[in-house]
Amino acid sequence: MKEHVRGHRHLGNLIVHKEERHWAAVPFIVAAVAVAGTAVSVYATVQQQQQQADLQKSLAKQKQTEKQNVLAQAEFEQAQTSRKAALLLGEEQAIFSAGGVDTGSGTSLINELDTVRQAGLENQKIKRQATLSSTGLEFESQVAKYRASIAQGAIPLELAGGVLQATSSGFSAYRAARPNVLTDWYQSQG
Repeated sequence: MKEHVRGHRHLGNLIVHKEERHWAAVPFIVAAVAVAGTAVSVYATVQQQQQQADLQKSLAKQKQTEKQNVLAQAEFEQAQTSRKAALLLGEEQAIFSAGGVDTGSGTSLINELDTVRQAGLENQKIKRQATLSSTGLEFESQVAKYRASIAQGAIPLELAGGVLQATSSGFSAYRAARPNVLTDWYQSQG
């Protein structure tokens, strides 16, 4: 009976190869896939950290803009209050003058002083509210900047952890696929 040799009937006989040679690459392939998977995971984590840092930086800028808007609005409101007080004073002087009352003394002067004092108090109130709002927005901006720096600072740690994880998973995958590497090497030396 004719011995069956691996090959193709039209090409003739092929040289028989040891199957073990092909399987020797399997541990390296498995280790490479494990390392690649870890690398992709680390890359995704780093991208997420970078996006978080960018988001916090944007939030900090937004809070600074809001702070500037609050201060500008307060300045406008103070100007409006002063304008209204000046108009009211002018109107009061015209009314008293038309009635023949001296506006430099007495009740009419007290009314003018009261109007000026009320306008001053209103301006102080507006300024105080603007200061409180702008201080709060400044604090929120600083917190966002701090969070951005934390997220940015975590990136090198993620990379270092990823390298260590890739090394560990690659070695574990290699070891699982080829458990007798050291034993085989030792036996081949001897």
